Amino acid sequence: MLGWIASRSRRSLPVLFTCGVVIGVLFFTNTVRLLQDNDVGESKVVMLEEEVRGLLDHGSHPSLVEDKPVLLHILAYQRTASSVISKTFGDLKGQFFIYEPLDMAYTSLYSTAPGWNIPSDIFNSPDGQIRSPGETELQAMRSTMDIIFNCRMSEDLPLSFLVHPFWLIFGSAPMSRYKHCITSRGPNRVNGSTLAVCQRRLRGSCGGHYNSRSDKLEVCKEFTWENGSFTKDFIFPKDASPTLVRNFQNYQSCLKPYEKLVRTCAKTHLDGLCKEASIRVIKTVRANMVVPEVFFKQYENFRLMHLFRDARGTVKSRMDSGWSLGSYDKRNLTRVAQLYCQNVVADIEQGRLHEEKYPGRMLTMLSDDFIDDPLPYVEDIASLIGKNVTAMSSLLTKKFELMGIKLKVEPDANHTDILTPTNATLRKVLSVKSNVKRRRVRRTKLKGEKRLQRWQTSLTWAEVRDIEHICSEFYSLVDWVV
Repeated sequence: MLGWIASRSRRSLPVLFTCGVVIGVLFFTNTVRLLQDNDVGESKVVMLEEEVRGLLDHGSHPSLVEDKPVLLHILAYQRTASSVISKTFGDLKGQFFIYEPLDMAYTSLYSTAPGWNIPSDIFNSPDGQIRSPGETELQAMRSTMDIIFNCRMSEDLPLSFLVHPFWLIFGSAPMSRYKHCITSRGPNRVNGSTLAVCQRRLRGSCGGHYNSRSDKLEVCKEFTWENGSFTKDFIFPKDASPTLVRNFQNYQSCLKPYEKLVRTCAKTHLDGLCKEASIRVIKTVRANMVVPEVFFKQYENFRLMHLFRDARGTVKSRMDSGWSLGSYDKRNLTRVAQLYCQNVVADIEQGRLHEEKYPGRMLTMLSDDFIDDPLPYVEDIASLIGKNVTAMSSLLTKKFELMGIKLKVEPDANHTDILTPTNATLRKVLSVKSNVKRRRVRRTKLKGEKRLQRWQTSLTWAEVRDIEHICSEFYSLVDWVV
């Protein structure tokens, strides 16, 4: 129940009706207390009424099936602080966490260069319109995630996937153990350039950056994909050119010496840890909201967290990083804003359909809100994945402190009301002349917070206005006054 109202209220519902009284949620353990304040705008009153009505109608989160792991997909976007936020939860005890396996999937499917399957190129076309990935791409995304959720990585993932450099770059606990195993044993140990060196055998025929317009994609996947799944060893189509066949034979010969080591390490440090985990988490920036549909249907314990960021910050970060820009972004600020916002808007709209069809199994979260004040989100997330709130709060508080967050709550001298996670979620709505009395919170800056807010001093007013204009639908959907 708590997670449901949080996901529906956090700047994700448009204002549709008028008249009413303000409703706030102050305590939400077993009872809901409603507050009235006629000074709050009529439209926001109605929004709160809708939230509480939905709260009473939908009840709590659907019960998780006992003795089965929770399968959590964090669907995010590049340069939205998703790695910082995901890592907060990914390193908690009892969780198995994999960062961005879909770049590995694209590289294995099309033999593209690792790390150069840019999301903006996957989900947008050259003319700036939204692109829907083809059926094979969607199958590859879903197949990859299903293999991970079911702990079959050592058996079912292709060799190119298991030597991908992302295993060495990203540092969740299981990935670190696997990294140590494949990089420290014997003459055939893996390093960051292993896959790139082997891909030189494909130069001129496959490889390079992902490009949806390239004919190479379809030609190269004939060697790596068959009957809706990855092939363990390459297959060689009879009608393929002799040169291409020879290149893939050389590619396969280059990878083969690593196979015994990486599959042995994967069995212990990926499959083994995965099977022991009560929560299996995948964070992606290369999936859209179409991908989770099959998991909602297939697994009762599947949960989805949709994470995105203020467009102004994301656009500035992408412009600064360079490598996250797609070939269609053209290093143009308004074009980058357009492509990012249209992708998020499409996912928000599709996510609403998921929420209606699978109530209580999805949480929408704005990373700016989390970075600004993370602890109120603990109950939302704990409720979503069926964790004890008190225990999770204790663990996450320690994690936050390591990341630079220190929260010290001091009671107001004249009031003793406690700011609960529920009305913290609605704090933006209730902040207008509300009679809700809060505790004063003192904290230090999160290490990543200054980076998240850098756009405020580095973008010109003209650039800010351009982004706000082109992303007007985005800001409308998240109910953000800019």
